[in-house]
Amino acid sequence: MTIPNPIRWLFFGAAGLLGLILLLLIIISFFRIPISLEGQKGLIESMASEAIERQVSINGKIQVTTSLWPVFIIEEVHVKNPENFAEGDFARLQSARIEVGLIRFLLGKIRIKDFDVNGLELSLRADEKGAVNWIFNDAEHDESDKDDATAPEDKPRELTSDVLIVDRLHLGNISLSYFAPGMEKPSEHKIDKCTGSALPGKAFQITLEGSTLEEPYEVSIRDASLLEFLEKNKSWVDIEAEIAKAHLKFSGNINLAEINRSLKLTLEIKGEGLDNFNRLLNLDLPPIPSYGLKASLAARKGLIELSDLKLYVSESELTGSMNLDDTGPTPEAFSILHCPLVQIYDFVFDIWSPFQEVD
Repeated sequence: MTIPNPIRWLFFGAAGLLGLILLLLIIISFFRIPISLEGQKGLIESMASEAIERQVSINGKIQVTTSLWPVFIIEEVHVKNPENFAEGDFARLQSARIEVGLIRFLLGKIRIKDFDVNGLELSLRADEKGAVNWIFNDAEHDESDKDDATAPEDKPRELTSDVLIVDRLHLGNISLSYFAPGMEKPSEHKIDKCTGSALPGKAFQITLEGSTLEEPYEVSIRDASLLEFLEKNKSWVDIEAEIAKAHLKFSGNINLAEINRSLKLTLEIKGEGLDNFNRLLNLDLPPIPSYGLKASLAARKGLIELSDLKLYVSESELTGSMNLDDTGPTPEAFSILHCPLVQIYDFVFDIWSPFQEVD
Protein backbone atom coordinates (compact mmCIF):
# COMPACT_ATOMS: atom_id res chain seq x y z
CA MET A 1 0.00 0.00 0.00
CA THR A 2 1.43 3.31 -1.05
CA ILE A 3 1.09 6.47 1.04
CA PRO A 4 -0.73 9.25 -0.78
CA ASN A 5 1.51 12.10 -1.91
CA PRO A 6 -0.17 14.81 0.22
CA ILE A 7 0.34 12.76 3.39
CA ARG A 8 3.90 11.96 2.35
CA TRP A 9 4.71 15.64 1.74
CA LEU A 10 3.05 16.55 5.04
CA PHE A 11 5.19 13.96 6.84
CA PHE A 12 8.39 15.16 5.15
CA GLY A 13 7.46 18.79 5.88
CA ALA A 14 6.85 18.08 9.58
CA ALA A 15 10.12 16.14 9.83
CA GLY A 16 11.99 18.93 8.07
CA LEU A 17 10.46 21.56 10.35
CA LEU A 18 11.38 19.51 13.42
CA GLY A 19 14.91 19.08 12.11
CA LEU A 20 15.19 22.81 11.46
CA ILE A 21 14.02 23.57 15.00
CA LEU A 22 16.57 21.11 16.42
CA LEU A 23 19.29 22.66 14.25
CA LEU A 24 18.38 26.15 15.50
CA LEU A 25 18.43 24.90 19.09
CA ILE A 26 21.87 23.37 18.53
CA ILE A 27 23.15 26.58 16.97
CA ILE A 28 21.73 28.69 19.80
CA SER A 29 23.07 26.28 22.45
CA PHE A 30 26.61 25.85 21.17
CA PHE A 31 27.28 29.04 19.21
CA ARG A 32 27.30 32.41 20.95
CA ILE A 33 25.23 34.90 19.03
CA PRO A 34 25.23 38.40 20.59
CA ILE A 35 21.79 39.95 21.17
CA SER A 36 21.38 43.58 22.24
CA LEU A 37 18.97 44.22 25.14
CA GLU A 38 19.12 48.00 25.03
CA GLY A 39 15.49 48.09 23.93
CA GLN A 40 14.59 46.52 27.31
CA LYS A 41 16.86 48.86 29.29
CA GLY A 42 13.94 50.50 31.12
CA LEU A 43 12.53 47.13 32.21
CA ILE A 44 15.94 45.90 33.38
CA GLU A 45 16.54 49.10 35.37
CA SER A 46 13.11 48.78 36.98
CA MET A 47 13.66 45.12 37.93
CA ALA A 48 17.11 45.86 39.36
CA SER A 49 15.84 48.87 41.33
CA GLU A 50 13.00 46.82 42.81
CA ALA A 51 15.32 43.93 43.71
CA ILE A 52 17.81 46.02 45.72
CA GLU A 53 15.44 48.85 46.69
CA ARG A 54 17.76 51.45 45.17
CA GLN A 55 17.51 53.52 42.03
CA VAL A 56 19.57 51.84 39.29
CA SER A 57 20.44 53.45 35.96
CA ILE A 58 22.32 51.93 33.00
CA ASN A 59 24.01 54.34 30.60
CA GLY A 60 25.99 51.86 28.53
CA LYS A 61 25.62 48.62 26.57
CA ILE A 62 23.43 45.68 27.64
CA GLN A 63 24.07 42.46 25.74
CA VAL A 64 23.50 38.72 26.06
CA THR A 65 24.88 35.87 23.95
CA THR A 66 22.96 32.69 23.13
CA SER A 67 24.44 29.50 24.62
CA LEU A 68 23.91 26.88 27.30
CA TRP A 69 26.30 29.21 29.17
CA PRO A 70 24.98 32.64 28.14
CA VAL A 71 27.21 35.66 28.74
CA PHE A 72 25.70 38.91 30.01
CA ILE A 73 27.62 42.14 29.39
CA ILE A 74 26.61 45.42 30.99
CA GLU A 75 28.34 48.80 31.06
CA GLU A 76 28.06 52.13 32.91
CA VAL A 77 25.82 51.18 35.83
CA HIS A 78 24.94 53.64 38.62
CA VAL A 79 23.37 52.66 41.97
CA LYS A 80 22.05 55.55 44.05
CA ASN A 81 22.28 55.99 47.82
CA PRO A 82 19.27 55.07 49.99
CA GLU A 83 16.63 57.73 50.60
CA ASN A 84 17.87 58.64 54.09
CA PHE A 85 21.38 59.43 52.79
CA ALA A 86 22.69 62.35 50.74
CA GLU A 87 22.21 62.48 46.99
CA GLY A 88 24.81 60.69 44.93
CA ASP A 89 25.94 57.24 43.87
CA PHE A 90 26.62 54.41 46.26
CA ALA A 91 28.28 52.48 43.43
CA ARG A 92 29.41 53.08 39.87
CA LEU A 93 30.36 50.20 37.60
CA GLN A 94 32.31 50.61 34.39
CA SER A 95 31.72 47.13 32.94
CA ALA A 96 30.78 43.60 34.00
CA ARG A 97 30.80 40.23 32.23
CA ILE A 98 28.82 37.36 33.78
CA GLU A 99 28.66 33.80 32.42
CA VAL A 100 25.77 31.77 33.89
CA GLY A 101 24.67 28.13 33.51
CA LEU A 102 21.26 28.10 31.79
CA ILE A 103 20.20 24.54 32.67
CA ARG A 104 20.95 24.97 36.39
CA PHE A 105 19.10 28.29 36.36
CA LEU A 106 15.99 26.55 35.01
CA LEU A 107 16.29 24.12 37.96
CA GLY A 108 16.20 27.02 40.43
CA LYS A 109 19.96 27.06 41.10
CA ILE A 110 22.63 29.56 40.10
CA ARG A 111 26.08 28.66 38.84
CA ILE A 112 28.25 31.55 37.74
CA LYS A 113 31.13 30.23 35.69
CA ASP A 114 32.81 33.61 35.34
CA PHE A 115 32.11 36.92 37.11
CA ASP A 116 34.41 39.60 35.75
CA VAL A 117 34.13 43.27 36.79
CA ASN A 118 36.32 46.18 35.71
CA GLY A 119 36.16 49.68 37.17
CA LEU A 120 34.07 49.73 40.36
CA GLU A 121 33.72 52.78 42.62
CA LEU A 122 32.12 52.38 46.08
CA SER A 123 31.23 55.30 48.36
CA LEU A 124 30.60 53.90 51.86
CA ARG A 125 28.79 56.28 54.20
CA ALA A 126 27.55 56.16 57.82
CA ASP A 127 25.19 58.55 59.60
CA GLU A 128 24.89 59.76 63.22
CA LYS A 129 22.55 56.87 64.13
CA GLY A 130 25.00 54.20 63.03
CA ALA A 131 23.11 53.30 59.84
CA VAL A 132 25.20 52.57 56.76
CA ASN A 133 24.49 52.79 53.03
CA TRP A 134 26.00 49.45 52.02
CA ILE A 135 23.25 47.23 53.46
CA PHE A 136 20.57 46.12 51.00
CA ASN A 137 18.55 43.89 53.33
CA ASP A 138 16.76 46.24 55.72
CA ALA A 139 14.62 43.59 57.39
CA GLU A 140 14.23 43.96 61.14
CA HIS A 141 16.56 41.84 63.27
CA ASP A 142 15.09 39.60 65.91
CA GLU A 143 16.46 39.10 69.41
CA SER A 144 18.48 36.05 68.37
CA ASP A 145 20.77 38.31 66.31
CA LYS A 146 21.94 40.04 69.48
CA ASP A 147 23.48 36.82 70.73
CA ASP A 148 26.01 36.96 67.88
CA ALA A 149 27.96 39.69 69.73
CA THR A 150 28.62 37.52 72.76
CA ALA A 151 28.70 33.92 71.54
CA PRO A 152 30.36 32.65 68.36
CA GLU A 153 28.26 30.39 66.17
CA ASP A 154 29.48 26.87 65.51
CA LYS A 155 29.02 26.93 61.75
CA PRO A 156 30.76 24.69 59.21
CA ARG A 157 33.53 26.40 57.32
CA GLU A 158 32.37 25.14 53.95
CA LEU A 159 29.43 25.56 51.63
CA THR A 160 26.95 22.74 52.21
CA SER A 161 24.58 23.80 49.42
CA ASP A 162 24.96 24.14 45.66
CA VAL A 163 22.19 26.74 45.30
CA LEU A 164 24.77 29.46 44.57
CA ILE A 165 28.11 28.52 43.02
CA VAL A 166 30.78 30.88 41.69
CA ASP A 167 33.61 29.17 39.80
CA ARG A 168 35.67 32.30 39.15
CA LEU A 169 35.37 35.79 40.58
CA HIS A 170 37.60 38.56 39.28
CA LEU A 171 37.31 42.27 40.01
CA GLY A 172 39.83 44.86 38.92
CA ASN A 173 40.43 48.59 39.29
CA ILE A 174 38.30 49.10 42.40
CA SER A 175 38.27 52.31 44.43
CA LEU A 176 36.58 52.70 47.80
CA SER A 177 35.94 55.75 49.96
CA TYR A 178 34.58 55.76 53.52
CA PHE A 179 33.13 58.71 55.43
CA ALA A 180 31.47 58.85 58.86
CA PRO A 181 30.42 61.72 61.16
CA GLY A 182 33.45 63.29 62.83
CA MET A 183 35.82 62.67 59.91
CA GLU A 184 37.31 65.72 58.17
CA LYS A 185 37.41 63.99 54.80
CA PRO A 186 36.72 60.52 53.40
CA SER A 187 39.43 57.90 53.60
CA GLU A 188 40.39 56.61 50.17
CA HIS A 189 41.39 53.03 49.38
CA LYS A 190 42.26 51.17 46.21
CA ILE A 191 41.92 47.51 45.30
CA ASP A 192 43.95 46.60 42.25
CA LYS A 193 42.68 43.04 42.02
CA CYS A 194 40.12 40.85 43.77
CA THR A 195 39.87 37.13 42.94
CA GLY A 196 37.85 34.35 44.51
CA SER A 197 35.39 31.46 44.23
CA ALA A 198 32.48 29.78 46.03
CA LEU A 199 32.46 26.04 45.33
CA PRO A 200 30.49 23.19 46.99
CA GLY A 201 32.36 21.67 49.90
CA LYS A 202 34.71 24.65 50.14
CA ALA A 203 34.52 28.01 51.89
CA PHE A 204 33.71 31.13 49.92
CA GLN A 205 37.10 32.82 49.59
CA ILE A 206 38.45 35.97 48.04
CA THR A 207 41.89 37.57 47.88
CA LEU A 208 42.36 41.32 47.58
CA GLU A 209 45.51 43.15 46.50
CA GLY A 210 45.87 46.91 46.50
CA SER A 211 46.97 49.88 48.56
CA THR A 212 45.55 52.06 51.32
CA LEU A 213 47.06 55.44 52.09
CA GLU A 214 49.89 54.53 49.67
CA GLU A 215 50.69 51.35 51.65
CA PRO A 216 50.42 48.08 49.65
CA TYR A 217 48.48 45.20 51.20
CA GLU A 218 47.11 41.71 50.53
CA VAL A 219 43.97 40.40 52.25
CA SER A 220 42.54 36.88 52.20
CA ILE A 221 38.92 36.32 53.35
CA ARG A 222 37.17 32.98 53.94
CA ASP A 223 33.41 33.06 54.53
CA ALA A 224 31.39 30.16 55.95
CA SER A 225 28.44 30.83 53.64
CA LEU A 226 28.20 33.22 50.70
CA LEU A 227 24.41 32.75 50.52
CA GLU A 228 23.95 33.60 54.21
CA PHE A 229 26.17 36.65 53.91
CA LEU A 230 24.23 37.99 50.92
CA GLU A 231 20.81 37.37 52.50
CA LYS A 232 21.47 38.30 56.15
CA ASN A 233 24.65 40.46 56.01
CA LYS A 234 26.30 38.24 58.61
CA SER A 235 28.49 35.15 58.65
CA TRP A 236 31.46 33.34 60.14
CA VAL A 237 34.71 34.64 58.64
CA ASP A 238 38.47 34.17 58.62
CA ILE A 239 40.47 37.23 57.55
CA GLU A 240 44.23 37.36 57.06
CA ALA A 241 46.14 40.43 55.93
CA GLU A 242 49.71 41.38 55.10
CA ILE A 243 50.52 45.09 55.39
CA ALA A 244 53.50 47.18 56.56
CA LYS A 245 55.56 44.02 57.18
CA ALA A 246 52.91 42.76 59.62
CA HIS A 247 50.60 39.74 59.55
CA LEU A 248 47.07 40.22 60.89
CA LYS A 249 44.52 37.45 61.47
CA PHE A 250 40.86 37.78 62.49
CA SER A 251 38.43 34.87 63.01
CA GLY A 252 34.85 34.83 64.25
CA ASN A 253 31.33 36.18 63.68
CA ILE A 254 30.56 39.46 61.98
CA ASN A 255 27.29 41.29 61.31
CA LEU A 256 27.47 44.23 58.89
CA ALA A 257 23.87 45.43 59.24
CA GLU A 258 25.02 48.33 61.42
CA ILE A 259 28.39 49.68 62.55
CA ASN A 260 29.64 47.45 65.40
CA ARG A 261 26.18 45.90 65.69
CA SER A 262 27.54 42.42 66.18
CA LEU A 263 31.19 41.43 66.22
CA LYS A 264 32.99 38.54 67.90
CA LEU A 265 36.53 37.87 66.73
CA THR A 266 39.82 36.41 67.84
CA LEU A 267 42.76 38.62 66.89
CA GLU A 268 46.36 37.75 66.16
CA ILE A 269 48.90 40.34 65.02
CA LYS A 270 52.63 39.93 64.64
CA GLY A 271 55.20 41.92 62.78
CA GLU A 272 58.74 43.17 62.41
CA GLY A 273 59.53 46.87 62.68
CA LEU A 274 56.65 48.78 64.25
CA ASP A 275 57.82 51.99 62.55
CA ASN A 276 56.72 50.50 59.21
CA PHE A 277 53.22 51.74 60.16
CA ASN A 278 54.38 55.40 60.27
CA ARG A 279 53.24 56.23 56.75
CA LEU A 280 49.96 54.35 57.14
CA LEU A 281 49.00 55.89 60.50
CA ASN A 282 50.77 59.24 60.07
CA LEU A 283 52.65 58.69 63.35
CA ASP A 284 56.25 58.53 64.56
CA LEU A 285 56.35 55.05 66.13
CA PRO A 286 59.44 53.57 67.78
CA PRO A 287 61.49 51.10 65.72
CA ILE A 288 60.49 48.06 67.78
CA PRO A 289 62.08 45.10 65.97
CA SER A 290 59.50 42.44 66.95
CA TYR A 291 55.95 42.75 68.34
CA GLY A 292 52.69 40.84 68.53
CA LEU A 293 49.16 40.76 69.95
CA LYS A 294 46.65 38.00 70.70
CA ALA A 295 43.18 38.72 72.08
CA SER A 296 39.45 38.02 71.85
CA LEU A 297 37.43 41.03 70.65
CA ALA A 298 33.71 41.52 71.25
CA ALA A 299 32.07 44.70 70.00
CA ARG A 300 28.64 46.16 69.64
CA LYS A 301 27.44 49.74 69.45
CA GLY A 302 29.15 51.73 72.21
CA LEU A 303 30.97 48.79 73.81
CA ILE A 304 34.31 47.17 72.98
CA GLU A 305 35.77 44.32 75.06
CA LEU A 306 39.26 42.81 74.79
CA SER A 307 39.80 39.62 76.76
CA ASP A 308 42.57 37.01 76.95
CA LEU A 309 44.93 39.80 75.95
CA LYS A 310 48.59 39.01 75.38
CA LEU A 311 50.87 41.73 74.03
CA TYR A 312 54.59 41.30 73.53
CA VAL A 313 57.41 43.63 72.48
CA SER A 314 60.51 41.60 71.74
CA GLU A 315 60.90 39.64 75.05
CA SER A 316 58.61 41.82 77.20
CA GLU A 317 55.03 40.65 77.81
CA LEU A 318 51.74 42.22 78.90
CA THR A 319 48.57 40.22 79.65
CA GLY A 320 45.07 41.06 80.88
CA SER A 321 41.80 42.55 79.59
CA MET A 322 40.45 45.96 78.52
CA ASN A 323 36.91 47.38 78.14
CA LEU A 324 35.69 50.61 76.56
CA ASP A 325 32.09 51.61 77.36
CA ASP A 326 30.52 54.55 75.52
CA THR A 327 26.88 53.74 76.29
CA GLY A 328 26.58 56.09 79.28
CA PRO A 329 26.76 59.89 79.59
CA THR A 330 30.58 59.78 79.65
CA PRO A 331 32.92 57.21 78.10
CA GLU A 332 34.55 54.81 80.56
CA ALA A 333 37.60 52.60 80.13
CA PHE A 334 38.56 49.67 82.37
CA SER A 335 41.74 47.62 82.21
CA ILE A 336 43.32 44.79 84.21
CA LEU A 337 46.93 44.28 83.15
CA HIS A 338 49.79 42.07 84.31
CA CYS A 339 53.44 42.15 83.23
CA PRO A 340 55.16 38.79 83.80
CA LEU A 341 58.32 40.12 82.13
CA VAL A 342 59.54 43.63 81.32
CA GLN A 343 62.94 44.03 79.68
CA ILE A 344 64.06 47.67 79.68
CA TYR A 345 66.41 47.09 76.77
CA ASP A 346 63.38 46.34 74.54
CA PHE A 347 62.36 50.02 74.85
CA VAL A 348 65.75 51.73 74.40
CA PHE A 349 66.47 53.05 70.88
CA ASP A 350 69.57 54.78 69.59
CA ILE A 351 67.98 57.05 66.98
CA TRP A 352 64.43 57.53 68.27
CA SER A 353 62.99 59.35 71.28
CA PRO A 354 59.37 60.19 72.25
CA PHE A 355 60.51 63.75 73.00
CA GLN A 356 62.21 64.53 69.70
CA GLU A 357 60.78 67.20 67.43
CA VAL A 358 59.37 66.01 64.11
CA ASP A 359 57.66 67.75 61.17
